[in-house]
Amino acid sequence: MKRIRILAVLIAIAAVLLSGGQAFAMTPEQQALYDAWYQARFGRLPASSTPSPSQPEPSIPAKPSTPAPSNPSKGTISPVEANDFEKEILRLLNQERVKAGLKPLTMNPYVAAVARVKAEDMIENNYYAHGSSYGYSGNMLAYFGVSVNLSRENICQAYSALGAHNAFMGSKSHRDSMLKAYWEEVGIGVVRKPGSQVYYVVEIFVR
Repeated sequence: MKRIRILAVLIAIAAVLLSGGQAFAMTPEQQALYDAWYQARFGRLPASSTPSPSQPEPSIPAKPSTPAPSNPSKGTISPVEANDFEKEILRLLNQERVKAGLKPLTMNPYVAAVARVKAEDMIENNYYAHGSSYGYSGNMLAYFGVSVNLSRENICQAYSALGAHNAFMGSKSHRDSMLKAYWEEVGIGVVRKPGSQVYYVVEIFVR
């Protein structure tokens, strides 16, 4: 059964590549299955990935674990102004929410700043997964002094805002996170990987 699930993940990745798709968002379970297959096949993990947690990203904020000393101190995060890429993702997100009869979300500039830190952390530390040098989204928000009651994170790699949005909407777990009625705000962070046209996209939903 596990072999069938791994094969299904590999087929899905191949289908996206062959169809000219610009992004592929994997659930934590799919990431773990792919990493297990890759390590069994090549004797090492993919260079752009680390083992993903076996469970989806926690929705409950937690106290931060040991902070990364090379990063800003707790409470020093500054609000950011959304760039055109991030604004377009927000527009597409709210378009889907309104279509589903849900209220649109507003961009929280402090949560957006944390989302950018998460994207930068993935690029700088060469991984693509939930969790970071700061822990999960709840840990990160708490570490930077951003107080919320609940949070959830979506991540993907894409070449465009539409590509990122389609990747999220094409994944049931990511789409479900986007269309929860109880979210009040979102922080969207987009960072381009140096030397490439690939953007790391992070959405952090909060209430």
